This record gives sequence, structure tokens and C-alpha cells, in this order.
Amino acid sequence: MVREALLLSIRPTFAERILAGTKTVELRRVKPSVRIGQPVLIYSSSPTMALLGTAAVERLDLEDPERLWPRVRGAAGVTRAEYDDYFDGAERAAAIWLRDVVRFEEPVGLATLRQRWPWFRAPQSYCFVRVSLVREGLGVRSLAPRDAA
Repeated sequence: MVREALLLSIRPTFAERILAGTKTVELRRVKPSVRIGQPVLIYSSSPTMALLGTAAVERLDLEDPERLWPRVRGAAGVTRAEYDDYFDGAERAAAIWLRDVVRFEEPVGLATLRQRWPWFRAPQSYCFVRVSLVREGLGVRSLAPRDAA
């Protein structure tokens, strides 16, 4: 089944924490328009440069950064100093709560992604794609830009 998914580009350290279950909230300065239950593709940025797994959106919080910190501090996988540095100057902070995290049996590297889907470019932060997954944990069957017919 093809579904619209949020493709998140995440630094390797944080991607690994999500996959290990020690980080259940992904923080963003810009709020993506996501729905509860929407699939999330976890792309680990440089130097890993690979799709590592999937998750689902549990909920999305949008708040003043100072007011959000008490709710996310135990789940965001960052120190207070890292949090403050990231949201410095931001009026709003978005917290994407994740559930049903699954690591692919084999990462799908950037070269493979581009070979299978020449249009693919890793997003700077996030983008939306249409995806069909092979049975849970096995990888991606198809991937298309959000606006593909």
C-alpha cells in the first residue's frame, strides 16, 4: 500500500538513538503538517547517508521553546544546552513524538536510493514522499515524490 510519509533527515547520533528507543521525540524549528499515525522514514545524514528505518507519528506538539522543554527533556535525547542552541532565536518549537519504530534489516544507502529512484535527494530537514514498504523491517518497495501522479 502506498502512503504519504514524512521523510526526516536526522544526524546519525540522533537517528541511532531513535532506533535504539532512547529518543522518542524529534525536534524541529519548522512544524511539518503531519497526521497522527502517519509513517515516518528515518534518513541518517552524513556521513551515514542512508534510510535506516521507519516510525509513526504519535503526536505533534508546537510550543514556545521554553515551555516545551519540560515536556520533552526526558525523550528528546539532547541536553538542555543542545536544546537551547538549536532553538536559539526561534519563536516556536515543534516536537514530533514517534512510536512503532522499526530498524530496516539492511540500511538503504544514498547510492542505492538514487539508483532505484533517480529523483531522490535527501532533504535538508524534511520532505514528504509517497512510500510503499516491504513487510515491516525489510525496507522500501517504492518511493515517489509527494506530488507524483
